[in-house]
Amino acid sequence: MVRYSSLEVFYRLSFWVGLLALCFFIDSSQLWADEIYVVKKHGTLVYTNRPTSRDRVVSLWKPSRNRVVYNRVAFHRRPLKPSRLAKKLHPLIVDAAAQQGLDPHLVKAVVHAESAFNPQARSHKGAMGLMQLMPYTARSVGVRNPYEPSDNLRGGSRYLAYLLRRYRGNLVLSLAAYNAGPAAVDKHRGVPPYRETREYVHRVISLQHAYRSEAS
Repeated sequence: MVRYSSLEVFYRLSFWVGLLALCFFIDSSQLWADEIYVVKKHGTLVYTNRPTSRDRVVSLWKPSRNRVVYNRVAFHRRPLKPSRLAKKLHPLIVDAAAQQGLDPHLVKAVVHAESAFNPQARSHKGAMGLMQLMPYTARSVGVRNPYEPSDNLRGGSRYLAYLLRRYRGNLVLSLAAYNAGPAAVDKHRGVPPYRETREYVHRVISLQHAYRSEAS
């Protein structure tokens, strides 16, 4: 039987504790490199930095100044009161989402955040219609009239589905790219550090959650 002096035991314990701490630090630095979402699946809370379009997001862990700060996503807790126009557009939204295999609540959330269900909406940057398509984007997805609701919804859903495929189902990155453009997401290797984009991502996920909750 090998016996160690108290000093040797101390050094050995220090070595293993230091090694474990280093492993934890390395793992944590990777873990907190991105925002971490808490999603609920089958009654169980799961932590991920890549929520899918069908995940029910509960809360968000957000890195800030090299430390983790807990932030509750500002979900809409009061019942939504859709306008008459929103109700009229609902079947078109469901149909456009189904054609692309998307969650209709996600598409509805994007429409809500982008145009507040106004088919004639136009931004100062030139984005048009319900899903606020830029001219180049509208042409690339085959939209002939961006101000025609069904045409805009089909094109916007097609573009959103493309982004979800491009980012392998990462809803956060896909929404960030929808708002700021894929080039910005690729350049920053994640959600761009733009306040508008970060608030947009949180708002759409919040609205998706609210619409899904009302439908259940």
